[in-house]
Amino acid sequence: MNNIPPVVLLLIATILWGGNFVIGRAVANELPPFTLAFLRWCVAFIVLLPITYTALKRDWPQIKKHWIIVLILGFTGVASFNTLVYIALHYTTSINASLMNMVTPVIIYILSFIFLKEKLNRNQMIGTAISFIGVMTIISNGSLKTLQHFTFNKGDLIVIFAVVLWSIYSLLIKQYAKELPGQSTFLVSIAVGIIMLLPFYVHESFSTSMLIHWSVTSIFAILYTGILASIVAFIAWNTGVVRWGANRAGIYLNFIPVFASVFAVIFIGEKIISSQVIIGLFVVVGVYWTSRKIIEAY
Repeated sequence: MNNIPPVVLLLIATILWGGNFVIGRAVANELPPFTLAFLRWCVAFIVLLPITYTALKRDWPQIKKHWIIVLILGFTGVASFNTLVYIALHYTTSINASLMNMVTPVIIYILSFIFLKEKLNRNQMIGTAISFIGVMTIISNGSLKTLQHFTFNKGDLIVIFAVVLWSIYSLLIKQYAKELPGQSTFLVSIAVGIIMLLPFYVHESFSTSMLIHWSVTSIFAILYTGILASIVAFIAWNTGVVRWGANRAGIYLNFIPVFASVFAVIFIGEKIISSQVIIGLFVVVGVYWTSRKIIEAY
């Protein structure tokens, strides 16, 4: 991947992650959420293990030294985030769910301010306020009555909670980037997440009234989320971040709802409203304006 321009790598990652929201929505009636999450990460672990095994043996002492952080990474980034998203997709659209993902950088700013005592600059505070208004607009469908009676779609609220956990995961990755090796830590965090998901998967298998429908679509969903959305997207994203830096690459996360919206309209027939189109256009323009000099250099 070293010969691929960083902009292409970052776009590959966000395209695949955008597809993850749509896949989760498409199989919401075929695969229960814990089943999809558990099988997804099992596939990811099986694929990544032979690739990372040698590095894992070398890096194990360092990972063991920070085992508490690795446990938290496994809980927030592997066991919880995508599982909550899959649960939420039973109640909300993939477009709404992916739009919620846009507030991740804002939540990271807030968590950094609260726990790391990092100061928020004026632009970050303005961005936080705008993002808050945007999220409230999405989860209320633009209805003041909904806000007054606080009757939000519970799927949207679950996604917000999932995004908070993902922000904690991202913050820890950022804070421990020098202490914890990337791919080896990811493999171990996957193993931790699988162990955490196992009892929920077993319980769901025996107690849920929803039957698992094994079909080409459900099998494709497991393989897509386990290989493409987990392994390929992860490697592409990390390579792009290493070559461009986290700050330059981070803005590309905002492409996820754009791709998710396009896929949702094309493949599963979701309807997109004008406000979502406007948000998407702002994202595209913002990403281009932020990165245009770098893109033009390639």
